[in-house]
Amino acid sequence: MMKPIYKKADISEIDSICELIKNAIRQMESQGIYQWDEDYPNIDILSQDITNEELTTVNIENEIAAIYVTNTEYDEEYDKVKWHFPDAKFMIVHRLCVSPKFQNKGLARIIVEHIEKEAKHEGFQSIRLDTFSGNPYSLRLYKSLGYTETGHFFWRKGCLITMEKLL
Repeated sequence: MMKPIYKKADISEIDSICELIKNAIRQMESQGIYQWDEDYPNIDILSQDITNEELTTVNIENEIAAIYVTNTEYDEEYDKVKWHFPDAKFMIVHRLCVSPKFQNKGLARIIVEHIEKEAKHEGFQSIRLDTFSGNPYSLRLYKSLGYTETGHFFWRKGCLITMEKLL
């Protein structure tokens, strides 16, 4: 696999990004993972991510292979979590999604390692995220990279596990 190229998404890419998400949803559903749907993440959420310059595309061979969002914004449920590093300056990862065409090639791991390096470079001390309890692939990925479970909350389609890693 060629080296991924990371860049902030442009609004002109919104259709390609939505198509990637739709393909990933179909793939997840075929594996019995009912995490996302037409309501989340939708075009309005993704467009706002782009406008806020928080959505990054991961490009391989001139194709969007994955997307993710990083920022410091979180749902109020995060306030109830017993974070392991409550005083650390943290970045939050949202909506990491790899196109089915590029899955099972280690790309998600490469992306998360890239996010960690960038976060550290920007002065962040930890990364926080939440992932669907019914998605064994994302849980295994984050645990293998040293993320630890800090709690959970219920949202839309079930239980989300909160995780954290000190950089």
